[in-house]
Amino acid sequence: MPEAQKEYCINALREFDKAMEHVPLDKKREYLEALQKVPSLVATESDPLQFIRYCDYNFWLAAERMCNYWMYRRELFQQRAHLPMTIDGTGALDDTDVLYLSAGWPALLPKTTCGRYVVLFDPSKQLNNVDRNCRRRASFYCANLIAKDERAQTPKGVVFLVNLIQPRMHVIDLVFSEKGLSKVDSVFPIRFDAHFLCKLPKTMRGTIREVSGGLVTKQAYIYKLISFCSRPRGQHFQPVIHYESEDGQFLRALMGLGMRKEDIPKCFGGTWSFAQARMWCKNQVKKEKEQRDSRKLRKRKKAEGNDNCGGGSKWTTQRQRTINAIHSRKKRERRRQEEEMVKQESKKLAKTNAYLKEENCRLQALLEEAYHHTLAE
Repeated sequence: MPEAQKEYCINALREFDKAMEHVPLDKKREYLEALQKVPSLVATESDPLQFIRYCDYNFWLAAERMCNYWMYRRELFQQRAHLPMTIDGTGALDDTDVLYLSAGWPALLPKTTCGRYVVLFDPSKQLNNVDRNCRRRASFYCANLIAKDERAQTPKGVVFLVNLIQPRMHVIDLVFSEKGLSKVDSVFPIRFDAHFLCKLPKTMRGTIREVSGGLVTKQAYIYKLISFCSRPRGQHFQPVIHYESEDGQFLRALMGLGMRKEDIPKCFGGTWSFAQARMWCKNQVKKEKEQRDSRKLRKRKKAEGNDNCGGGSKWTTQRQRTINAIHSRKKRERRRQEEEMVKQESKKLAKTNAYLKEENCRLQALLEEAYHHTLAE
């Protein structure tokens, strides 16, 4: 990275830290907890620069979105929230979450010709009798992976495909989907180019049983789906709806987005199959294990190198000073945040105490008034 760009990033991070100081304590509690317990994970899996770029260098909005990210991560993963976001068996996702990914919900398709990520949601790949939060955790994993690419923070950075309506209808939980889309708009540093693909059934006769248990006509249900998906959700999620009245329309539309035919799912006229989603998961597990082993090897070599230096070289001394400076800075930052938390709690308790004293005086006055009134009678 050029020196000028490096200096610019340092200044941006400094402004981000200042903005974070002004976020209310109750909104950044999960972020501060993660920063204290796993600072390296916060730096690698929620890089502040991702949020700064997404928010067009509005540092206050970026700080709020970062806090939303850790709040949602804690809500979804509970006690596993501070583990790495991996699917190799040692991270935040469990076997059922990985099963959802292997089934293709969601599916990360090959990148477009200009390098944009493509993510596909197909309702037919939802697993029955499985905790619905598995869908959210699998989606969170993919979003976390995508956000590391700087293109994800550019306008229409990620192609978002939904196989909304098929000749063989699948019921979609719209309430659950609305919650998921609202998280996309408020949590992740990703800008979507959203496309909903609809291939209408040949006949509108018949009924559909919704998630709530009620029966509606097929026509009414399709209208409800299209109305649901047509609504804009935030500045960076403007949906486009495609209809296929003749073969090849979907294929041409997706190739117009920069996708190759071999990377387009078969249901849209391409040759990509969901067996490739399972293969992607296997390759991803292998990649994550190699990365973990590589990190361990680097640590071991570094430790051996320090031992061989004997502690007397100028390079080792300078390196140790740098490490000590970093640790001291992190320690001061944690202490400052803890002091800030105590101050905010103190102010809150002082306000509550003042209110209670005032209320006590008011009630005491009412009690005395009632007593004198009783004596007068």
